[in-house]
Amino acid sequence: SGGRHIDTDSCGKIWEAMGVSIDTRTLEGGSVFFAIEGPSFDGHDFIENAEKSGAVAVVARREVKCGIPLLLVEDTLKALQDIAFHIRQNHLVNSKKIIAITGSIGKTSTKELTALSLEPHGNVFCSSGNFNNHIGLPLNVLRIPEKTDYIVLEMGMSMANEISFLTNLAKPHIAVITNIEAAHLENFSSIREIAKAKAEIFEGVVEG
Repeated sequence: SGGRHIDTDSCGKIWEAMGVSIDTRTLEGGSVFFAIEGPSFDGHDFIENAEKSGAVAVVARREVKCGIPLLLVEDTLKALQDIAFHIRQNHLVNSKKIIAITGSIGKTSTKELTALSLEPHGNVFCSSGNFNNHIGLPLNVLRIPEKTDYIVLEMGMSMANEISFLTNLAKPHIAVITNIEAAHLENFSSIREIAKAKAEIFEGVVEG
């Protein structure tokens, strides 16, 4: 993502990341902390907390004082998404099936039941909670163990083109729409328009 390394007190030390995080409240030691910026928060304000919680490196948009490696990028969210896309394209190619699920209602329960039904057939990764948007899905992709047979991902949306981005990042082998209901009508003129937006999930489907 066009990042550059900034000298810190840890310059020259060898480090290895065991995970990624955008939230210092749930950050596990050994993770890389992405300082995501939002309308009501700024991850850069929590870099010190991330370091205290055991982060091994930070991806940030501006220079901050810290004692762990710091990688500067123009956009921390895009960096997270780009790395997730790279992992999908280069390290998850041996997965038997990647299954993407969306729908107005029932997508989370369908996701859970799908993962449960696949457990007797191999190692299964099921996306956690409702991490199904432009931030949550990349986080889930980055947490998939390399030796995984089946990957079940949930994709949510509130407006058009959101699922298009998610499915083209995940590149599923199978796409499922549970149903179409009158949800998020504030952003759509009709249920037909909702159905069209949900159908974006098929754009990213690949053979496999």
